[in-house]
Amino acid sequence: MRVPGAVPGRGDPPGGRRGGPWLRRCPRVPEGVRTRAGMPPSPFSYVVVRDEENVLRIPALVRGELVHAGAIRRDELEAAARDRGGAGGDGQGPEAFRVGEASVLRTPLLDASRRPTGEVRYLVLPRPEPSRLIETDPAELSRSVFSLPFEEVLAYLGALRSALSSGRDEIRQAVRSLGPGSAGGPGLEALILDVLPRLLEPASLAAAVDSELGAGAVPGRRYLDGWVEAAQSHPGLTARLGAGLGIPSRPAGSRFASLVRAVPTRQLHVTAGNSPLVLFLSLLRGLLTKGACTVKAASDAVGTMAVLIAALRAAGPEHPITRHTSLAYWPGGDREIEDPLLAPGAYDRVVVWGSAETLRSVRSRAVHTKVVALAPRYGVSLVGRQATDSLDEVAAAACVDTLIGDQKACTASLVHYVEGDEGRAVAYCEALRLALARWDRLLPCPLPLAVQGRLRLLRRGPLSRASWFQNGRAPDLRSAVVYSPEPFDLSLHPLSRFVVVRRVDRLEDALRFVGPAVATAGVHPPAALGELRDLLAAAGVSAVFPLGESERAWPGMPHDGMRVLSELVSWVSSGEAR
Repeated sequence: MRVPGAVPGRGDPPGGRRGGPWLRRCPRVPEGVRTRAGMPPSPFSYVVVRDEENVLRIPALVRGELVHAGAIRRDELEAAARDRGGAGGDGQGPEAFRVGEASVLRTPLLDASRRPTGEVRYLVLPRPEPSRLIETDPAELSRSVFSLPFEEVLAYLGALRSALSSGRDEIRQAVRSLGPGSAGGPGLEALILDVLPRLLEPASLAAAVDSELGAGAVPGRRYLDGWVEAAQSHPGLTARLGAGLGIPSRPAGSRFASLVRAVPTRQLHVTAGNSPLVLFLSLLRGLLTKGACTVKAASDAVGTMAVLIAALRAAGPEHPITRHTSLAYWPGGDREIEDPLLAPGAYDRVVVWGSAETLRSVRSRAVHTKVVALAPRYGVSLVGRQATDSLDEVAAAACVDTLIGDQKACTASLVHYVEGDEGRAVAYCEALRLALARWDRLLPCPLPLAVQGRLRLLRRGPLSRASWFQNGRAPDLRSAVVYSPEPFDLSLHPLSRFVVVRRVDRLEDALRFVGPAVATAGVHPPAALGELRDLLAAAGVSAVFPLGESERAWPGMPHDGMRVLSELVSWVSSGEAR
């Protein structure tokens, strides 16, 4: 059902007006929400609805409308969880199940050391109706969001940034109401309050569009806003033949102007949960290209989703961008929802982040739709023998590359290749262990018990011949480095402050172990970077940086070998006689 006061937009603004009256109009307040006398409510103050102790409802945004599931009593939720046989997974992350027309996430509550307390919290979300997500009127899209001047898009994103900045107290309260765990906690709070506003800096966003969509001296925003004259074209063979026979294809004396435009598209984004930032980045790319976007949140990102929904409505509930944007959660693989969304003609682009299995599943069903696949990848570190001269500094830099996204990001380094004999490799392992220990002390993130169990299995099995360098002991193991003389199957990597170190005689020998699955390589010393950069790129690595710089980014930077914004628009050709 819809939350009282969640009013859908009516009509479209006149084209070309910057910062129009549809920006930042405050919605009516749902019943039961208290506000300070005389003060307009903040949308963040009621984005999470608390029904009972540890029972929270999180909304969806369906083409600009705020939608909540109906209230469900805790005893009903507990009964439904028991019927499924109790908690699934590893006991650390959300367990998803369905109750009527609601999706429920049963999330364990964690203590300050991120250990399960034995208590659980139920997050209740609406199951979206596919027919309400899909845009079926291309003409209306062309007249509204697709025709917005890019300056108006920047103004909207500026309003979004202001909403996140001005609502800090309410955002902090909403995030904390989710409790420490996969959906909330200090990491999410820092991401939303500190990182997202910086990523919405208007000049950087404009530079990204101009770079990724531009050609020559023509900035990308011009291609988004209208038809741009291209280079001189040449008539086809049939037209030439007709001209020779006295049958012209255009008026004599006229000039033919060739035109190109980056036409916005209807986009479905299926995001992954390895980082709560993924949801925001995918949405931002869609908004920058004036897309009519549906973005699926992963279970680990519903907290980010809730805050973004409130921010979008705070930026302008009746704005064309808000009215053509949907943010929702459903369990991955739910055919009842996904099959209509992946049917021919439902969307023009499908952006999918996730595992190889997820990519295969989506591609097999979206056979007539262009799929932009952001596959699972990982990072590596290449450490030359010169590291011996400054081992502590090199290990500290390698640690930065290792802990990107707490080692769950696709650019985080999982394997370090060290040039030299075994003694050098072992010395590097000890220096890296000490560097990790500093992070464990200053920014603790204890390993989940399930991960520690996987590490015990690795020590007894595939890595039984390896040398282990650990910080802490079970059940308080915090991080580990392993020197392995044998290859290691990375599908077994726990992605939790765990590094495998391999020895090579020469850094070039590491090229045998890298390929298209490697997203990023960090290289030391700097002189080796210039020598290896082209070789690593030829092997399929998408980014090659100095050690410690693998998380660096800039406007227009390629992602997985693509300029993603260019993939999200439809490049359409036209022309006219002048």
